[in-house]
Amino acid sequence: MRRVEGGRLSVKKVSKTFEFKTDTKVPKVGLMMVGIGGNNGTTVCATVLANRHNISWSTKTGPVQPNYIGSLIRASTLRLGFDPETGKDVNIPFSDVLPMVHPNDLVLGGWDISAMPLDKAMSRAQVLDYDLQRQLFPLMQKMGKPLPSVYYPDFIAANQEDRADNLIEGTDKLKHLEHIRKDIRDFKAEHGLDKVVVLWTANTERYSELIDGVNDTADNLMSELPSRSLRLHARLLSRTPLQTLSRLPTKRFPLPPCSPSRPSWKDVPTSTAHLRTLLFPDASSLRNDTRPLSAETTSSRVKQSSSPLSLNSS
Repeated sequence: MRRVEGGRLSVKKVSKTFEFKTDTKVPKVGLMMVGIGGNNGTTVCATVLANRHNISWSTKTGPVQPNYIGSLIRASTLRLGFDPETGKDVNIPFSDVLPMVHPNDLVLGGWDISAMPLDKAMSRAQVLDYDLQRQLFPLMQKMGKPLPSVYYPDFIAANQEDRADNLIEGTDKLKHLEHIRKDIRDFKAEHGLDKVVVLWTANTERYSELIDGVNDTADNLMSELPSRSLRLHARLLSRTPLQTLSRLPTKRFPLPPCSPSRPSWKDVPTSTAHLRTLLFPDASSLRNDTRPLSAETTSSRVKQSSSPLSLNSS
């Protein structure tokens, strides 16, 4: 696109071809939520349960039926073509184009710093109409308590301290990382899942600080790693997708040169797509490396890498 005389724009048509690889079998998928006992987490659980069991409820304006209005894959349509007899467009649900997991089939679970059972946590959140809560209580009660979570007070609001009674013990972040990875593996095995998706529903955390000698290298990074990044790291090592309901600050850490082919430092954000490239620039080196993460293995993996920096996630 370029600007021409008279303030008009000249546009050149560009076409690109994209190839998508999809599975033909719909997998059994688990959804593990970070902060499952909070306002967002309990509401997500309630949404799935209400739709799964077709629970309607009364409000001051009348009865309400559960639905997935607003969902891209459940409520949106795609133009397939047109009807030659009527000349009208033919639109089909987006979820009918390719095999897709229905939200009602998701297996729910997750972590929270509060040990409050999910039925009581839903009531504490005060998000849902009481008549809906009343019908969901037995279903939420069956879900029990959240898994213990990591708690780094320096990164989240001080008002969370009072409810922090369900914590993974210790202060060693490498051990915390391995604990979370084990939680994902156990959850997958317990429910016979093909895939697990981690959903961030917890509080927004502050930005991480860039401190010389503290987190300016892969070896030092763990000391300034907040809960969100620890979980991103865990899901990457576990080959698990992650989505978020609340905003995650994106902090850029420098990547030290790992070979003569990369003489300068690069800024790499610790966001969902890029955290692995920060610690492991050569993603292929991870595929056959199943060693537990430690400062030594982190350092060796970084030193072994000499490929150009990739910002692609998998």
